Amino acid sequence: MSLAAYCQGCCRLIDPSRSLCHAASHVTALSTARCQVCYRLVGAPGLPADPTEARSAYDRRPGRQAEEEERVMMSHKLLLLLLLLTATATMAFEQNCTRRCGSVDVPYPFGIEPGCYRDGFDLSCNNESKLYTGNIEVIGVDVLNGQARVYKRISWDCNESYDNPKASIAMDVTGSPYTFSDTRNKFTAIGCDTIALFVGATDHSYSTGCVSICNDNTTFSNGSCSSAGCCQTSILPGLQFFNITFSPAGHKDISWDNPCSFAFLVDGSWYSFRTTDLNETDFLNRNDGRVPMVLDWSIGDVRCEEAPQNLTSYACRSNNSSCLNAANGSGYLCNCSRGYQGNPYVEGGCEGLPVSSLTM
Repeated sequence: MSLAAYCQGCCRLIDPSRSLCHAASHVTALSTARCQVCYRLVGAPGLPADPTEARSAYDRRPGRQAEEEERVMMSHKLLLLLLLLTATATMAFEQNCTRRCGSVDVPYPFGIEPGCYRDGFDLSCNNESKLYTGNIEVIGVDVLNGQARVYKRISWDCNESYDNPKASIAMDVTGSPYTFSDTRNKFTAIGCDTIALFVGATDHSYSTGCVSICNDNTTFSNGSCSSAGCCQTSILPGLQFFNITFSPAGHKDISWDNPCSFAFLVDGSWYSFRTTDLNETDFLNRNDGRVPMVLDWSIGDVRCEEAPQNLTSYACRSNNSSCLNAANGSGYLCNCSRGYQGNPYVEGGCEGLPVSSLTM
């Protein structure tokens, strides 16, 4: 066996990283018949005849066990230091971020100050401690289900005896992470002789509507919204724009005590029809001209099959978290794995549940 081959074999066995055997002088500039590097590393009185014996001699040398214990201890210290630095960075990050505005929590990926939110999830908190995304007031954020509850202005159509008889108020979240929730919201119209139209795309490619017709035999019932003074219908998923209009064919009969019609997209769990909603502008005034509705939100425009491949932009930051394709929108959401709860969008956000909560 050549001197170079012996030395290289010995170095690979004893020092796989080759950090100690890398120098050319360790291989070529040797005056002895065998590899002096192996001799020095092994610390044996005589050099093994075969380099494969060097590893065994190296492991048996005096002080080897103490060195291994020191190496393990150093690894543990480095791991603890890394965890401490991560926790310190997270604490410093959170200390500089406002996580509540009035009565509304602001969990990440949302945030108010620069550096405290994911791109597209910036909010503002005004002097009255009200939370906004753009000009839309936010009244609740749900990280688990990827939803935000907001206020939406009511559209109306009254007879000509009113000073301001008509208002059609559109809503546009195009280019944002939001879409109008098709599972939580209902397009709703209240009134008599009412024909309300919901136009759900900027190119008018989608529309739906509600018709509520009353006559002398109509019986109104609290909690019932089935075309007698109140009408509700579902909307399609994926919408980021809508406008509400009223057909000019409606509201011709001014003999009713209900001279106004109202239409709005609303959180279906919030609205329940009352017969008093038909009393002139009672409904509008009682709700300050607005109703709650729900926005779905999602991360980016890629699905879970692709998102984890880019670790820099991947939003599911916590251990024990998983990716879930958004049901409404083109992106994805993050969830804590089974047995964990918390915020999967932050490091260490998913924490283990108590044992008692895991039992059925």
